[in-house]
Amino acid sequence: LFVLFLSLIISSGLVARAEEGTLVPTTDTKITSDVGLLPTNPFYFIRKVGWGIKRIFTFNPTKRADLELKIIEQKASELKKLSEMNQSQESLTKATQSYADNLTRLKTRLESLNETSENSNVDKLLDKVVDQSLKHAELFDELRIKHEALRIRLEGVESQLDDVVAEVPKHLTDKEKFLEKFDEAVQRRREVSPTPPSF
Repeated sequence: LFVLFLSLIISSGLVARAEEGTLVPTTDTKITSDVGLLPTNPFYFIRKVGWGIKRIFTFNPTKRADLELKIIEQKASELKKLSEMNQSQESLTKATQSYADNLTRLKTRLESLNETSENSNVDKLLDKVVDQSLKHAELFDELRIKHEALRIRLEGVESQLDDVVAEVPKHLTDKEKFLEKFDEAVQRRREVSPTPPSF
């Protein structure tokens, strides 16, 4: 109970600053596997409670979408770590479903955005969506090769990822800018990974 109480205090402190500042573009080039608590840990619920509190106290639509994007990045890191640890198929299946559930949330957040890329924060958010989608597509390529039994489920999640990326052009004032964003993101990925994902 003490650990839970402490985590709630820390999370509350973080959400108090959730509405401050502006979004900053991501500089991460790889999905890290240094993730701390994993879904297989009995105390993982503390992390979920923290995310729930942040969702409640994040009101700006752009920042709500950005929060879901951060959570999805965490979920991708967890998947990568579980795969590296050769966890059971059941654990990987649950982690994949959790990732998919958060993709649905992100898509809903993007659909509810009323602003376009004329807002610099929305523009940065869209850049991050494209960047992370490419990183995650690459991760799912690797997971499909390593975990044949999960291939169909992973392909389903990748289809959801495609749907999320399809939301990006809807918020661009210049539709051709999407191709520019996508090309720039692909180029950044090629700098760290010579094999592009099958996106």
